[in-house]
Amino acid sequence: MRLVPWCVATLWFASALHAQPGQNPPTAQIELRSTSAGVVVSPCAAIPWEIAIQVGADSFGLAGYAANLVQSATNPVPIVLAPAPSVPSLLSGFSRPAGVSNTGPGGTGSGYGGTPIANQSFPGAIDLVQIGGMQNTFGSPAGNVGTDTSVEQQIGQGAQPQVVASGEFFAPSTAGSYCMDLQATAVNVLTSTGPIAGIWRVRQASVSLVQGSFCFTVRCLADVDDGSGTGVPDGGVTIDDLLYYNVIFADGDARADVDDGTSTGTCDGGVTIDDLLYFLDRFASGC
Repeated sequence: MRLVPWCVATLWFASALHAQPGQNPPTAQIELRSTSAGVVVSPCAAIPWEIAIQVGADSFGLAGYAANLVQSATNPVPIVLAPAPSVPSLLSGFSRPAGVSNTGPGGTGSGYGGTPIANQSFPGAIDLVQIGGMQNTFGSPAGNVGTDTSVEQQIGQGAQPQVVASGEFFAPSTAGSYCMDLQATAVNVLTSTGPIAGIWRVRQASVSLVQGSFCFTVRCLADVDDGSGTGVPDGGVTIDDLLYYNVIFADGDARADVDDGTSTGTCDGGVTIDDLLYFLDRFASGC
């Protein structure tokens, strides 16, 4: 299925409609951040991510943006990404119905948090495309879209970049290095009010990708203790790990959740015999 690029097409149309030829484009910076960047994490650990934008003083602030969150095809196993669950309060006017964004799953609600779509070069991987939206700078709504015609200025012009979207996913249980990339970024900014009251001129910014990716490493699933009984991994798999896992499994500890019964290392939020069987299999294989 080909995604109808409502968000990107509208950004382009707004920019083209109000472009002012002969002027240098305004500037913007965008970055992908995560507190898990460069960190060794446990299998099934929550991996947070956020997109932040800062626009230059050569505009009146952010008018709209779009970006894709894509996983690297070199990751050991695929990950299923879920849309950002909410819209930052300052950007409520960028998400339908108040603003202009893609529709949500099933063609209803808002798709501001991104549209899940299969990664064609990585079977099983689900990426997020066209995260974002835009303010209604046209002065009047289009049916039930862009109902908020009051344009907010100076968004993204604070001392720190403005977080425009955030979410999380869970690390796979397969050990190795995983990377996420920000792609297909587009940013429009407000440049001036138009000749008609309520209409703003906007332009597509020249975007600098300050940080376009982050990587994290998932430790070996069977390495859970160093013999101290404190749950500190030591880079090896020995009887200490089996003894420690036996304790946390018996306690129903969330750290013992390593499989959902599919033998794929997919966590399911519960601790059952499936987890013990999967752990024993990984322990026997040395990781």
